[in-house]
Amino acid sequence: VFFVLVTPIASADDRQAEFHALIEAHTHPLTWDGASLGGEGADWLASEIAEAHYFMIGERHATADIAVVSAQLFRVAAGKDYTHAVLEIGPVIGGELQRFLAEQGPDALTNGDADPAFLNAIAFFGFQEERVFVADVHRAGMTSAGLDHEFIFSGDFHRARLKTAAQTPAQREAVAALDAIAAEQPYYVGSGEPAIYEAIEAAFAPHDEEVMRETARALRITNAIYRPFVVGGPVSWSNVERENYVKSNWYQLVRAIAGPGELGPRMAFKWGGTHSAPAVDENARIMLGTFVEDWATVHGVTSFNLGIDCNAGQSLSTGGSEFVPQDCVSWFLSGGGMQNSTEEAEERLFTRHLSEKAGPILIDFRPVREHLSRWTFLTPEERRWVAGFDAYLA
Repeated sequence: VFFVLVTPIASADDRQAEFHALIEAHTHPLTWDGASLGGEGADWLASEIAEAHYFMIGERHATADIAVVSAQLFRVAAGKDYTHAVLEIGPVIGGELQRFLAEQGPDALTNGDADPAFLNAIAFFGFQEERVFVADVHRAGMTSAGLDHEFIFSGDFHRARLKTAAQTPAQREAVAALDAIAAEQPYYVGSGEPAIYEAIEAAFAPHDEEVMRETARALRITNAIYRPFVVGGPVSWSNVERENYVKSNWYQLVRAIAGPGELGPRMAFKWGGTHSAPAVDENARIMLGTFVEDWATVHGVTSFNLGIDCNAGQSLSTGGSEFVPQDCVSWFLSGGGMQNSTEEAEERLFTRHLSEKAGPILIDFRPVREHLSRWTFLTPEERRWVAGFDAYLA
């Protein structure tokens, strides 16, 4: 005789009630006075940062308060022996930024003394709060480093340096070709013909300064990544190539600091959206956060991934030629718009946890995702966020 034990299948309503109860149980109270986070939630974040080896912020870009909060959390990280601030900027300009900070001091980033062409070459430095963030990170003792392509507006800065450093007729000819398109194309870093950047890389390959060789190579790669967005082409391929370039640069950064087989120092990251979350996105990108998480796992340490969003007020749209003020609606309430959503908040699964609450919200997603297979009502985008980020702050 065989006995079969049958477990009643919970209804969709029961599972949603269970989901909401878990969210409520793992929401940490926070205070925000316009300058810093406080309360039990701030202490909880500090303890998570202290426990991890890597701390990764995935932010909504162009949101002033997020830069302020990030500075606070990076100061916490610096106090726990994190040595590097890994930013969504290029490795060449990242090196120049660190040199600038070391030579001229952090105040020079924010007091108007810096060369405008230099500031224009750094992604998001059009926003004062982002410059203050980096200045604060430097004061805390952390080294700034970049992994991304060079910025779309970095051409004038890099072009001037290449022109000054040119030593041969081939190098001067290659830079002259760049000069010609710079006069006609405002986004020439992305719109220029690939052959122009290939010629620059080839001409500067034998240059005796490594930074010039690396600049020429980075511009060629940056052009290849940006060009599909500027003139048309396979943007999914571009997104994948960008992420692979970022991961390769991070590996090289670690290897330059640590010996073969060694883990490397503690690092804090500030990147947009799901770059910082272990995930495979709609473009089939295996994200930087996945790579870092796997690296941590094989070395016996952990990464703490924090999605930081907004839930009120306004932010600026990014990704185009203009920054446009827009209502800052939580990613979970705007259909997954995250970086550039212009959608109004709608009645959604997370409404009771976000739009019905006053003040900042901090949710630990890890207990929720322990039962991820039960939450069949999550959209694919919601599932990716809950699975990818350890916690969510809005």
